[in-house]
Amino acid sequence: MAITIKERYFINVLNLSQLTKPKIGTKINPEKAREVLDTNIFELLPTQTTRQDQINDFFNEFNDLIGQAPPFDDVDLDGAGESLTSTASGIDSGSRVSYENKSTAYITRLNTHANTNNQGKTLESMRNRLNTYLGDVDNVVQEIPDQRPEYENKSSGFLKIRKPNQAIILRNPNQMLEFQKIVTRTINGIEVTGPSFLMDGFTITMWVRFVGKTGRGTLFNFGNPTSAESSYGFRLETRTNVDGEDNYKRWIRLAVREQDGTLRDNHWGVSDRDRRTAAQSSPINYYANNVIHELYPNIPTDDLNEWFFICATYNPEVDEEGSFGLGYNNDRQFWLNHVIPPADNSQNTLFQNFTIGTLTGPRHLTIETSYNGVSLPIHNDITLGSELTIVDDMGNEHSSFIFGKDGSPTTDYDLTGYFVGPPYDAGTDEANEIYNDLYGEGAEVQVSVGVGITPSSPSILTQGWDSLINDGDVQEIVANSNYGAKCKVEVISRSDLLRARGYKVDSLEVNTESS
Repeated sequence: MAITIKERYFINVLNLSQLTKPKIGTKINPEKAREVLDTNIFELLPTQTTRQDQINDFFNEFNDLIGQAPPFDDVDLDGAGESLTSTASGIDSGSRVSYENKSTAYITRLNTHANTNNQGKTLESMRNRLNTYLGDVDNVVQEIPDQRPEYENKSSGFLKIRKPNQAIILRNPNQMLEFQKIVTRTINGIEVTGPSFLMDGFTITMWVRFVGKTGRGTLFNFGNPTSAESSYGFRLETRTNVDGEDNYKRWIRLAVREQDGTLRDNHWGVSDRDRRTAAQSSPINYYANNVIHELYPNIPTDDLNEWFFICATYNPEVDEEGSFGLGYNNDRQFWLNHVIPPADNSQNTLFQNFTIGTLTGPRHLTIETSYNGVSLPIHNDITLGSELTIVDDMGNEHSSFIFGKDGSPTTDYDLTGYFVGPPYDAGTDEANEIYNDLYGEGAEVQVSVGVGITPSSPSILTQGWDSLINDGDVQEIVANSNYGAKCKVEVISRSDLLRARGYKVDSLEVNTESS
């Protein structure tokens, strides 16, 4: 069949769609599809932790790494542990990673125990850093309400004496006053006869209120101790001067004339102005008038409503002459009889029978020959064959026999002997086993060592030593040392006295009717 092409178009062209056989499909059931297909689509990323999860993980891991708290001893019985025995310290440090890097080791506790890998990674360094975050917790300023009762005056007035020098005259027409009577006493080992006020001493006490900033006067007088002729007796007086800043200063002086003519008073020494001896001239008119108040007890002049209690004492038992040359010429408390000079350490015999030592094994002991500069002569008593008693801080007591000694009084002594375990050579293995069970292998244990006595534990002995012996001077503060000045005056205000008794003090003014 011929195909005619006409005007560039096909005529009678076969329809290609007629050659394709149609396919019949099945409609999908969405309910059944959901049962088979997972329609929840996720990103291919791991589960993300929150900040809280990180904090929880940190504390869980920290609790696993911190270890047990050491068993601190409450040495001073204040309710807080502050001391570790050498055994407990050794056990604790041996359980931490700086000692051995093992899977069960804990964080190093102290900076001093840290090895190279753990510098700045200790509990101590962590504590120091945390302190910088907790200033508002550690430095809380708490205002405690004042619960003291308000003091109320018990009386409505007081006796006013306008001329104290002429107000009261003590007389006994028939015989001498009691403190004038002649008596015989032994003073500083010497038998002395004289008036009672010089042999037995005396005390004058009084309440005083001064009505002005200036002026001087006698508060109590017997005889005239400062007279150029026939000086006798004692006087408690008040004087005033003006300091270098034009402030008025009131001060109190007790002067006593002794039988040999010596005039004593209650001044002390201050910086650059020594206490004067009785053989020297009086400090009055020797030191400048604008500084003389610094050597005597002062009474403030800024509150003329305040009352003051004055206590003046003369004590003949005080070794005033022996108080010079001890290095206290400028110490106020010393001349007020409150300081006992330190004893010469060479005279201390408290430590003749025991010493401190360190056990490094069941057969080896090192002892100290001195403590804070004080010689411990116990080492002279330890010889070959000596029997010692050793006590540790856990209360374990060991009896020992010495068979070796090496050292000198200027160094520590190394002793060998049967310190722990059986006292015979064949028991070395048994001794090592006992030592390791008690203290741990390789542990160094501080012990106290006694010759002929059973000493206390070393921590107690060390406390006792520290309280009695020191590299520098140790002085004791007491009520009466029998050193210083024979004449003493001490003053306390009524307000301070009431505060010391637990009262809250307001105004001390008292309104009285004039008569």
